[in-house]
Amino acid sequence: FLLSRYHQQQEAVPEALAKGNLISDYTFAKDHLFATLNLKGEELALYQELYRILSPKIIAPNLVCLLQASTDTLMERIALRDRPYERGMDRDYIHRLRIAYDDFFSQYDEAPVLRIDTDELNFIRRREDLELVVGMIKSALEEGVARKPPLFPLGGKK
Repeated sequence: FLLSRYHQQQEAVPEALAKGNLISDYTFAKDHLFATLNLKGEELALYQELYRILSPKIIAPNLVCLLQASTDTLMERIALRDRPYERGMDRDYIHRLRIAYDDFFSQYDEAPVLRIDTDELNFIRRREDLELVVGMIKSALEEGVARKPPLFPLGGKK
């Protein structure tokens, strides 16, 4: 998976950036988070060595937008999506993943991080919520890209 993402970054990202802005639902650095949750021992050591070699060659994003929600909200959203491969998602795993995201991005310094609490937002069904999120992203890009890493918490439950 790491090598697949690396090749995607090396081939597709420069081509997309040549055409204009690029919005992605992942960062190369975030994959490390999943590895630490799912790999152990020699597999994790191998992953970490490959990551150490490959990561300096990846273009850093201008801004990372971290959409946060409580574990309860995440479980509700997973249930509403009703994707077959997500039906058996373990609540404890989702909780650990949420905490891992918080920890990871509290130390992330490759780009500014815009944190948005989405517990009370539904930008899939409510246009005004989507416009709020888009406005926050535009403001962060206009005001704070040069600072690393500014945090813009909205507050709310964790």
